[in-house]
Amino acid sequence: MSIKKLLKNTSLAVLLTAITICSSIQPAFAGETLTVGSYSTKNLKTGIEITNNIPKLTNNKEYLSTEGISTTTSAQVKVPSSIHTDAVFDGDDRYQVTETTAKPYSAICYLEAAFPNGETMAGTAWVTDDDVAVTAGHCIYDKTRGGWAKTVTIWPGRNGNSTPYGSVTSKTLTVNTQWKKNSDRDYDYGVIKLNSKIGLKCDELGYAGSADKYLDANNKLYIAGYPNVNKYHQKMYEANGYADDHDSDTISYKIDTEDGQSGSPIMVMRPKNGYVVVGIHTNHDDTQNHGVKVTDAMSDIIDEVVNAK
Repeated sequence: MSIKKLLKNTSLAVLLTAITICSSIQPAFAGETLTVGSYSTKNLKTGIEITNNIPKLTNNKEYLSTEGISTTTSAQVKVPSSIHTDAVFDGDDRYQVTETTAKPYSAICYLEAAFPNGETMAGTAWVTDDDVAVTAGHCIYDKTRGGWAKTVTIWPGRNGNSTPYGSVTSKTLTVNTQWKKNSDRDYDYGVIKLNSKIGLKCDELGYAGSADKYLDANNKLYIAGYPNVNKYHQKMYEANGYADDHDSDTISYKIDTEDGQSGSPIMVMRPKNGYVVVGIHTNHDDTQNHGVKVTDAMSDIIDEVVNAK
């Protein structure tokens, strides 16, 4: 399927003994200088890892999704003492999404990634093509946990123990080389090639290569994902608000999130054409939450994964 697609109107298992928080990684500083135009992919079946240059730039083309079809126990949460666990500002404005099979929520996924050091991280992803999902880079590659995740599993539209579309595992994992080599927060995004075409069941979320036009117009932003904290675990929550600022690669905002929501889509609602993703929530500090903006480089890396066999 081509990834340049038309977006129609939308309406808004296993007990784990140790799950660490996907959105908990502290910001890291870039080391050696690399070009933005390369990406690394790990085939989880063969173990082969390759690095390629991005072959083209989209020049702000839109990548919009097609029409789609509109018993696990809570795991123990292990929170390292060195992280910030509170990214809620001036009261918690989040609300639970109970209609998780409605668009766009059916495409938003609870994620678990098992790493070489024995830790399993919980986070969020979103399906953007039949067999491709997008998340934060640190949800699938984390130097502090041994590098590439060994396995990644997603559950679209999960609502606690209810998994309306079942689950699907990862075939390949891809990150921008700047994230893999330098842990550079500007490139903290990842793409997952899946072992089945779950997007045919759960619907797909399109993304905007021209994210600036939505951010410059001060459109309201919506962030929906899976807080991995106590009673919220494996249930979807959403909040909305406006960007405080954005630059060439990142977006800052005070929209409420919590640990586990890394990888959540940052969405804009277009009155006639439904939701479109303009960024990915990745981290927070004492004053703001942050995400990476959809850029030409990100769009082209997603494109390469979509078209890969």
